Amino acid sequence: MTRPKQTPSRGKTRVSPPKKRGAKAKLLLSAAFLLLMALLIAVMALSARVVHVRHTDVYLQDLPAGFDGITILYVSDIDLLSESTFRATRRLFQRMQALKPDVLLLGGDYTSETLLSILNRQGDVSAENSNREIALRNEFFRALETFSAPMGKYAVRAQADPSADVLKAAMAASQITLLQDEAIPLYSGAERIYLVGLAPFAEDSAALSGMSGQFSAGDCVVVAAHSAGSFSAIQIAEASDGGTWADLVLCGHSHGGQIRFGDRTLVQLTNRERQYLAGWYVENGVKLLVSQGLGCEGVALRLGSAPEAHLLTLRKGEPPLSAENVSRETFSFWTQQP
Repeated sequence: MTRPKQTPSRGKTRVSPPKKRGAKAKLLLSAAFLLLMALLIAVMALSARVVHVRHTDVYLQDLPAGFDGITILYVSDIDLLSESTFRATRRLFQRMQALKPDVLLLGGDYTSETLLSILNRQGDVSAENSNREIALRNEFFRALETFSAPMGKYAVRAQADPSADVLKAAMAASQITLLQDEAIPLYSGAERIYLVGLAPFAEDSAALSGMSGQFSAGDCVVVAAHSAGSFSAIQIAEASDGGTWADLVLCGHSHGGQIRFGDRTLVQLTNRERQYLAGWYVENGVKLLVSQGLGCEGVALRLGSAPEAHLLTLRKGEPPLSAENVSRETFSFWTQQP
């Protein structure tokens, strides 16, 4: 008996060709990657806007009793990028006036080239010759005219800043004193401490010896230098009667790397600057603070670092716990908004 031929059943379900499945998977992966990148950029942009105002008690053995409790507001690396960042920075300083600092100290790098400008430029263009940076810098210093600091407003210069003469002219109306390898005494009654501002690249101990020789080991000296690259030279230089001449050193420049992936940082740093990347250090009895700065270089993004300003309260003697450099460090969050 012959069986009838069975024709294969024709179902409605079709299997997608492998190529189409592969293309769809690639499309989904690309979309997921773009979404993750967008989220990462959003997080970095927010991180660049949330400012940590760090309140720190700093104990110095040589501090005269009359200076116990005075405050220094230290802000480094303003790095204005645009009119928008200027407005946000102006508003932040208006809010920081409520901290009522005795001294305002600016740590250099007042403007920054944008990333687009860096990519498009041909050759080196100094900050002094950039009309955009000149305008932003001048607006910033004018905005500080009403900022009150009873013991004075002071600043140091970074390598990327214009010449000392140009900066002094821009700061004059706001009564900000630029310290360029200079020392200035601060008085409380008959007692005094010294504030020293170093020029960029103050990394030669022989050159610093002329500065350090002006002080005795018992003087209380606060040193502002834009980069921590000068810290080793500061330690090697000696007071007129031998020994350490600086009690507290304040630096910036590093931005904490600004964007960090492991050992890689967006900001180019020397080996010495990487050694003192951010935070507090103590060597040979000298206390060093390296600020991560307020602004950003090139682009307003941060990862693994935070914009910060520092309210330092000077205290006489040793901290309650001798192993600690500071007895108290707290911070508040302020968001920069245009």
